[in-house]
Amino acid sequence: MPGQGDGMHRNVVVVEEDEEANLKKWLDFMQTMLGCLGSEGFEVEACSISLVPRQLRQSKEEAYTPQVVSIGPLHRGITSSTDLLYMEEIKWRCLLRLIERSKQDKEQVLRNCGKAMLEIDEIARASYNVQVKLNRYELAKIMVLDGCFLLELLIGGSTQLNEQLKCISSDSDSSLVTQAIESEKVLLDLIMLENQIPLVVLSTLSTNLFPNTFTGAASTRLIHEHALSIFGYSSSPDSNIINSPKFKGFHFLQLVHSFIDTENDAIWQQPTTELQIQIPDESPQKVKLERCATLLEAAGVTIKPAKAQYKAKTRFDLKVTFRDGKLRIPQLHITKTTEAKWRNLIAWELNSATLEKQRELKTDRISCQFISYAWFFQSLTCSVHDVKLLRDRKVITVEKERTDKGKKKKIMSNKDLMNLFLSITEEFPEVEIQVDSRFRHVIEKLNSYPTQEDRSMATCWKIIAYGVRGPSKIMWHFFRRFLTWIWCKWIEAYGILKRVYIPSGWRLIAVLAAAAGLALTAIQTYYSIRN
Repeated sequence: MPGQGDGMHRNVVVVEEDEEANLKKWLDFMQTMLGCLGSEGFEVEACSISLVPRQLRQSKEEAYTPQVVSIGPLHRGITSSTDLLYMEEIKWRCLLRLIERSKQDKEQVLRNCGKAMLEIDEIARASYNVQVKLNRYELAKIMVLDGCFLLELLIGGSTQLNEQLKCISSDSDSSLVTQAIESEKVLLDLIMLENQIPLVVLSTLSTNLFPNTFTGAASTRLIHEHALSIFGYSSSPDSNIINSPKFKGFHFLQLVHSFIDTENDAIWQQPTTELQIQIPDESPQKVKLERCATLLEAAGVTIKPAKAQYKAKTRFDLKVTFRDGKLRIPQLHITKTTEAKWRNLIAWELNSATLEKQRELKTDRISCQFISYAWFFQSLTCSVHDVKLLRDRKVITVEKERTDKGKKKKIMSNKDLMNLFLSITEEFPEVEIQVDSRFRHVIEKLNSYPTQEDRSMATCWKIIAYGVRGPSKIMWHFFRRFLTWIWCKWIEAYGILKRVYIPSGWRLIAVLAAAAGLALTAIQTYYSIRN
């Protein structure tokens, strides 16, 4: 009997030890979650990384699928692209380079990083709005590899950090990092909605690898600053955008969106008469511009590009203003990646608005400025002639590429741009979207702007001058729109005829014979009636 009692005692001790270990794990998880809520704002947010809505993906699949580098678990296993496989090797090289920068034992660094990722496993999973079907160790491997790759890009892209955290590896590895940073395709993939990892991963890895450089809140700020820098959104040293309570960045895509949104808020709140006008809350959800670019100019509005504040042409600048009859629109630089970036920013806004609706919160808490920006350009361009006008006014510029014959050709024609503005907001899911107040303000001012016929007698000489050129310009614009409509309908009808009725020579002969027979029957009927 004494032996049985000893066994029962040992079982009780083992159970108590297991409970104690589980309790410790639970406490560690709770402390880790609370540790992510710092005074500088949230580093993580549940469901902040999600899948692109099915309707949007069907409209243009390639705009939401990484072509060069896959980040995170959502696109793991895509091996159809040679470029994706090539970048996997570069990721491992970046991991090795980062370990060398840390001046620590390789095995110990990997152990510490792996342990840190396992500790935030629940946090990483909660950041995705879809179930991550990977075990803890597989997910930790992805987070370490991809996180170190991104961290090396940030350090390698900073002169200061690159010098402070020197690496003794070969120059060839350094050039690979430089090429990745300078590649517009790589940077595009890094801000795709489904191609994200939470920035708390980078913060945790940087603290483990470089505790003397990345410490506390400074770690998050350094990551934010250098991530924005490689995307072309560097702010001035005295700027307080990153310190703003509104600024939040849980992943690269939201980081860029939040920076633009916060920066625009700073401009919007400047003490000018134009920007202090308040828009009532009962304004309609989608305020549409009633006149296109040509009609606005005919009404006396001057359309011109806003003064460029930044050198980077790949960044979006949405600070559209209308004052004293002048509509100033920051230049929209069209490159090969502009549409995909725009579409992913729109997808993020849609998902955020949908999430807020599911939480039964007001969707106007989400700034849908890129959707509003798209609607604004749709309203401005009712025909290809409006697109040409905006290009002539330098509001839109299009990148050129070198052809096989050595000549440079614009990557998009006026018709391509027209299709871009029309299609970028097609196939929207059914969710209420509030027009951004800044665009609503500009649109309502433009809609209420009087035509030159409505001006006072003090401007009578302008009315007389307009009487000669105004109506003729408007009539010519509508005539060209009508011709464009007729041409598009003819092309559409011809495409249907060719695709359905004359896919082969014999079918063409049959159609012509049928048409001839119909014509002869009509002629015969006509003469029969006359006789």
